[in-house]
Amino acid sequence: MSYNSSAVINITNNTGGNAIITLAHRYCDDIPQVNSVKMGLEATAEILTANFNSGFLISGMNCWWIGIQVLNGPNAGHYTIEGSSENPVVENLLESDDKRTSINFTVNTEAFTMNSFAGSVSTEVISVSDAISMDNFFAAA
Repeated sequence: MSYNSSAVINITNNTGGNAIITLAHRYCDDIPQVNSVKMGLEATAEILTANFNSGFLISGMNCWWIGIQVLNGPNAGHYTIEGSSENPVVENLLESDDKRTSINFTVNTEAFTMNSFAGSVSTEVISVSDAISMDNFFAAA
């Protein structure tokens, strides 16, 4: 697929610990773009460049998914939102004003917030399993 627009997506980790964050983006019915980053607490990092089309009669919907593995701290565990990396379903529109910009998303263990010129969308993050906190693991050893 050929695209006429892209935006750099940054993610801020507000989960309470170091984390591996995976973000998926799908434009229309295209194959999702997926990337993961390992991040420190309260760090912000570039996670992917989202490709999309913008303009009169050629724009389409952008769908997102996030998976988080909090590695340590009080919220250690696995978290996600509706959908999957193969099937992102949470919608947040990217439009012409987003072209060639850096857009900041944030995540904690309760909400994933996506910002764009079209507006801000926040969706609930759910815990899917508990992980062994590395802090607790080493303290018990």
